[in-house]
Amino acid sequence: MSRMVLMAFVWLTLVSLAYADPTWKYHWMSTDSVLETETGGVTLSAKPEATHYGTSAEVLVAKISLFGSFASGVETLSNAEYAYKLLLEDVASGQSGELTFRGELSGSFSMSSVQLTNVFLEGTQSLDLGDHVYFVTMSAFVAPGPLESGDPGYLKAFIEAVAKTAEVGPTTGELETVVLTGVPEPATLTLLGLGLPAALAWRLRRRQSSQA
Repeated sequence: MSRMVLMAFVWLTLVSLAYADPTWKYHWMSTDSVLETETGGVTLSAKPEATHYGTSAEVLVAKISLFGSFASGVETLSNAEYAYKLLLEDVASGQSGELTFRGELSGSFSMSSVQLTNVFLEGTQSLDLGDHVYFVTMSAFVAPGPLESGDPGYLKAFIEAVAKTAEVGPTTGELETVVLTGVPEPATLTLLGLGLPAALAWRLRRRQSSQA
C-alpha cells in the first residue's frame, strides 16, 4: 500500500510541475516614438522592462502624450505610423524572442480638444519559448487628454502563455509538440492526487480478495 501511495505522490508532483504557471520578462522598445505635426506632436513612451508571474496579463506598452506650441491652433495626423518591438523571455528556460507590432494614428488635437483614432496593423503573434507558447495581441488604445489637462493616453497588449507537452506521433513515431488548450486548475490536480491512491488501494484489495 505504501508503495502505491508513493507512486501517486510522485505522479502528482510531476503533473503539478508540468502545469506550473510561468514567469516571464517583457520589454517594449519603440522605433518611432515621436509623431510630429507642424507645431506639435505625439510622444509614445515605452514601458520599462517588467516581470510577470502567471499565464496571462494585459500589460502597458506605452504612455501617449501631446507636446508643442500649437501655434497653428489645430494639429493633424494622417496615418502616422509607429512601431513597437517586444522582447519576451521565458525565465525558466532562459529562451527569448522578439515580435514587432505596428499601428497608425490619425485625427486632430489642440490645446483644449483631442480627436485621435488608432488602427493596429498586426493581429495576434506567437513565440515558442521553453515549455510554453506565448500569444501576444495589441488589445487597447486610449487617446490622451488635451495638453492643458495633462492626462496621458496608453497602448496595451494582452499576453497569454499556454503550456505545451511532447507526445509520440501516432503514425510517425516522432515527438510532436502539442499545445494544451485547457490547463487543469490547482484544485483539480489536488483532487486527482487524492483520488489516485484510493483507486490504487481499491484495486489492490480486489486483487487480494480474488487470490484468497
